[in-house]
Amino acid sequence: MAKFLRAYGSEYIFTLTGAPHIPLIQMQNREGVRCVRARSERSAFAMTDAYARITGKPTFGMVQYGPGATYLPAYLIDAYWANSPLIALSGTTNSNTHYRYEYQEVEQTPMFPS
Repeated sequence: MAKFLRAYGSEYIFTLTGAPHIPLIQMQNREGVRCVRARSERSAFAMTDAYARITGKPTFGMVQYGPGATYLPAYLIDAYWANSPLIALSGTTNSNTHYRYEYQEVEQTPMFPS
């Protein structure tokens, strides 16, 4: 993922405090993509969108799967209409435990129609 972000010229990734950060710390150490942490998904994506609009560079934000992804539609719509190069990343639950009431499982796909 670090090489992917760096290929886009990214210097930062905006995310939530408390998320699993070991991969992000490794990304920062290996590729120099700095992790900016926020207190909520809303503030992380406000920063992501602001940085993308100011610099004009593709800018990545990451949320936790499930409830974290429910905050994305409003920010993605606003970024879309503003031509902001915002790129959202979210995880998901393990497909082996899908529909077995895994913690924070939410059907995310319907929230993002194509």
